Amino acid sequence: MRGQGVSKRREFSLESSVENSLGSSLVAGGEGGGAERREGGGGVDISVDAFALACERSDAFREGGLIDLPRCLVVIPARGGSKRLRRKNIVKFLGKPLLGYSLEIAREAGIFEHIHVSTDSEEVARVAARFGYAPEFMRASSLSDDETGVWEVVRWVVEQFRERGEEYDCVCLLSACMPLLELDDLRGGLNYYTELGGRHHIVSCCEYLSNPMRALVLGDGGEIVPQYVGSYYHARSQELGDYVMDTGAFAFRSVGVLLGEKEKEGGEDDKKEEMRAFILEREKGVDINTERDLEFAKVLYRGKFGGG
Repeated sequence: MRGQGVSKRREFSLESSVENSLGSSLVAGGEGGGAERREGGGGVDISVDAFALACERSDAFREGGLIDLPRCLVVIPARGGSKRLRRKNIVKFLGKPLLGYSLEIAREAGIFEHIHVSTDSEEVARVAARFGYAPEFMRASSLSDDETGVWEVVRWVVEQFRERGEEYDCVCLLSACMPLLELDDLRGGLNYYTELGGRHHIVSCCEYLSNPMRALVLGDGGEIVPQYVGSYYHARSQELGDYVMDTGAFAFRSVGVLLGEKEKEGGEDDKKEEMRAFILEREKGVDINTERDLEFAKVLYRGKFGGG
C-alpha cells in the first residue's frame, strides 16, 4: 500500500515552516539563511535557497500530523475523450485502472468530506462505481470539450453540490492519472492550505529537470535557438534562481474565492489569487499522456513501491 513515504532532507519544525512560508512563491521565492536574493518573474523575490526551503516546508506539513481541517470536497476530472492515449483515465496500470489509484488514495487520506468523479463517460462512471464512488451527476456536455478549463469544471461541480444543499469550505482538484502520489502528499497539502488561513491556492509542484530559462526552441530543420533572449542561456545556474513546475497532481482552493464570493488576500484591490508551492518528489510529477509515459510511470512505480 502507498503510505507514508517522504524524503527526509533535514530536521525542520512546523513552526519555522509557517514563518518561512509567507516569503515563498511558485517562481520560486523564499526567505531565510541570509541567501542571495533577486527579483524574479512577476516581482517575486528569488533566493538560491528557495527550492530547499519549499521542500522542507512541504515535508514539515506532511510530518506534522493532521490539524483542524476544513470541509473539503475533492473533484477528480476524468473525461472520456483522450487524443493521445485512448481511455487514458481508466487505462490499466499494473492491473488496476489509473482512476482507481486516485480514488483509493483520496479515501485512505481521510481528509475529504466527499469524493466526486466528474465525467461525461458512462464507462468511466462505471469504473468509479466499482470503487464505491459512482458520480452523483454526469458532467454537462458543454464542459466536456477540449477547450474547457479544468477549474471551470470544478466550479460547476461545486455549484451543482450547492444546489443539492451541500456546502464546502475548500475544494481539492485531484488528477485521475497520478498513481505515484502518497497519503501524506494530500494530507500535507491540505495542512498547508489550512495553516495559511484558507486564502491561498496550493499547487503541487516539482523541480524542473533543467532550468527553463535555458530552454531551446527546436525548428523543423533541426535548428535550435534560445527561448529567452539575453544572458539567461549562458548564466550560471545559481544566478537563475529556482523554478518549479505545476505537476497537475492536485491543488487546493477556497470555495468562496473560486466562486468569487469572498475577496482574496489583500482586499478588494487585489484581484490575483496568491499561489503557494507544495513540493513533490520529481517522479510523482510524471505526466501520463502517451503509451511511453504510461510505461515509464510503471517503471517508476515498481522502483518505488515494488510489485507489478
